[in-house]
Amino acid sequence: MSDYTDYMEEMFFAHVMNVRERIYSNRKWKEDYLSKRKNYPDWVTRDGKHIAIANITDSHLENLLKFLPNDNPWHTVFECEKKYRHLCDLEKENKENEKVIDLVY
Repeated sequence: MSDYTDYMEEMFFAHVMNVRERIYSNRKWKEDYLSKRKNYPDWVTRDGKHIAIANITDSHLENLLKFLPNDNPWHTVFECEKKYRHLCDLEKENKENEKVIDLVY
């Protein structure tokens, strides 16, 4: 193999390990958050529509984080939801990485 191929392989596995470490180091946080998440009240929009935290779209979530002051308790809830969704994305990525590893190695 070429030096470039070796380099790319090293970079891939370094990334895989980074993703796994981020998932592992946040496992307890995720469990704690999920136990609290189901007890949060619904977010109520200006129109009076009730939305469960889990059902808020990503774009709405981003807008809420921009709109709410940092010291607002809802801001903390939405930051946690954003982190939770990011961890879910990392878990999906990890599964895809595992497929690549199984196919190639």
